[in-house]
Amino acid sequence: RYQISDPRYEGTGYANGTTASMIPVYAGNVTNQELLSGTIPHAMKIAIPRAALNTSFVYPATAFDYVSTGYAGNLPMGSRLAIPRSVSLSSLGLVSPVGQMIAAAAQNYGFIVVDGGGSTGVTIGIERAATAYGITDYDYNLIDDLNKIKQQLRTVTLSPASTKFQLNGRIQVSPVSLNVHAAPSAGSSVLGTQA
Repeated sequence: RYQISDPRYEGTGYANGTTASMIPVYAGNVTNQELLSGTIPHAMKIAIPRAALNTSFVYPATAFDYVSTGYAGNLPMGSRLAIPRSVSLSSLGLVSPVGQMIAAAAQNYGFIVVDGGGSTGVTIGIERAATAYGITDYDYNLIDDLNKIKQQLRTVTLSPASTKFQLNGRIQVSPVSLNVHAAPSAGSSVLGTQA
């Protein structure tokens, strides 16, 4: 039986607030407040093409999509992807503020695969109420930036521990050490070529 996991009760539909990975729908969303502050201080959730997934899961996921039709890849649900530290973000030529924020967070914290969907695209979780930078509008610069980011993604594992500290009464986590694994082939992203 599922429990309501969205504190605003927006996830009360079919899966009662969880994704295919059983990670809550609100976990890893980029918020409007983060966009306005210019910093995304956490791992971001993404849904990737089903063809990139396999029928297994790794922490923090506790399940994979029960509709696993089309799963033919190497990535388990819950996989972490990140831009390696060796990549200079300024060399990517990112021009949109949101693209720059996403790239920095992808390098510091990474992405967590929470769902499958689409044939070639990658979906980044954004808070439903987000309006900063016209995030709900089609932005060719942002789309171009996201394609550049996607090309840099590699699978990673976390270092044994990240540093937690308290700031203004809230638990904060410092950027973790991401151990980068080799891409499937030289210079190619783990997710292919199109965003």
